[in-house]
Amino acid sequence: MKQVVSKAPGKMFLTGEYAVLYGYPAIILAVNKYVTTKIEEANRFSFKAYNKKIEDLENVRRVSPHSYAVIKYYIENFDIDIKSVSVEIESDIPFKGLGSSSATMVSLSTALNRFFLLNIDSREVIQHLYKIKDRLEGGSIADIATSFLGGVVLIQQYKNDVKVEKLSPELLTKVFNIYAIYSGERQDTFEAIRNIRDKVRKKEYYKKLIDLMGETSKETINNWRNMDNLIKLIRLYHYLLASLGTSTRNIDEIVDYFENIGGAAKISGAGYGDSVLALTFKEQDQLALKYKWIKIDIDKNGVVVKYK
Repeated sequence: MKQVVSKAPGKMFLTGEYAVLYGYPAIILAVNKYVTTKIEEANRFSFKAYNKKIEDLENVRRVSPHSYAVIKYYIENFDIDIKSVSVEIESDIPFKGLGSSSATMVSLSTALNRFFLLNIDSREVIQHLYKIKDRLEGGSIADIATSFLGGVVLIQQYKNDVKVEKLSPELLTKVFNIYAIYSGERQDTFEAIRNIRDKVRKKEYYKKLIDLMGETSKETINNWRNMDNLIKLIRLYHYLLASLGTSTRNIDEIVDYFENIGGAAKISGAGYGDSVLALTFKEQDQLALKYKWIKIDIDKNGVVVKYK
């Protein structure tokens, strides 16, 4: 029985949220939490995710809108026939804000590409997925590219012009422990992005904040080998994000905790809730934090595929 299994990592922003939407660079970490897609031959179509099994494509939308959008896109643009396949998606990403939607799209599209022998170039796959993601929630190409490529990704996007560079992950992992902390508050990414875009369009103050965020991202790149400066720049970027209005009381409490123990923490992603990225120096290894958290590492491989 023909079978393809594809595994794609989640992500967290080190710097560049929102500024990346206006042509500034962002640095994103692929993290060692994954979405796995298994596609195999079957008597009829079925889709299983989040412990729910669906046997009608239109109902996939209720369980996983991103999966539905990817499958529909491939049917309409590459003429694949899914009548005799089963699709099963599993995730060990523990909470919202770690790029599960993008990882789902990358994992599923890669599995479809390989199962149906479409031979679509990786750059083209990323562009296809960005079109889908942009319709669903807006945002930049950064999440998709990072899940696809793995490692630490420097990305800058201006309209259709995208520049991607991989940075050394060892510079971070040698010096820091890296954590993801869930604020306990869920936020819709589409609404968050729309809200910020409206603010930037209507008031010069917010446009200036975006410019400051962009310059801070540039300085983070310039100080990539200076870990003391990196901590300061990460702290600064969080407070710029907070000035946009994207922080919450819970997030502020998490950020204060890490600053008090000599580390740094910031919103990762759209904000208004979801997850916080935190760094501590290696000697600090015990957290007394009431929020749900995990210690993470950087995934270096990006999406990977196995055949049977």
